[in-house]
Formats: sequence, C-alpha cells, structure tokens
Amino acid sequence: MSVAVLKPSIGGRSDDGMHDRARAAELNNAYDNSILYTDFVVGSVIEIVARTHSVAGIVYVPDHGEN
Repeated sequence: MSVAVLKPSIGGRSDDGMHDRARAAELNNAYDNSILYTDFVVGSVIEIVARTHSVAGIVYVPDHGEN
C-alpha cells in the first residue's frame, strides 16, 4: 500500500510550515493518509489473527498526537 494515497501531501517532511494556511490541503491529505495507513495496518492485524482461528483480542490505542 502506498502511504500517500491523497495528494498533494507533506508526507514524511517536517518543517516550520505546519501551520501555514497555504498548505492546508497538504496537511489535511497527510492526516487523512495517516488514517488510511492505520486502517490498513489494523485491518491486516485483524486478518492475521482471524486466520489463526484462536480466541484472541486486539487492542489499538492511538496517541492523537499533533504538531
């Protein structure tokens, strides 16, 4: 899965323009891309656990971190 599904995106870049309104689309897309990737990872874990046919629990705890 490509991490940057929605473009333009700031991707992994980190700089001082994080609060620049001119970059709002890039920032929103980067956030939405992070949610898409998280869904992909969590879904993959659920599929792996489901294939084991065992009694199991999955816990996901997001940190909701923001710059």
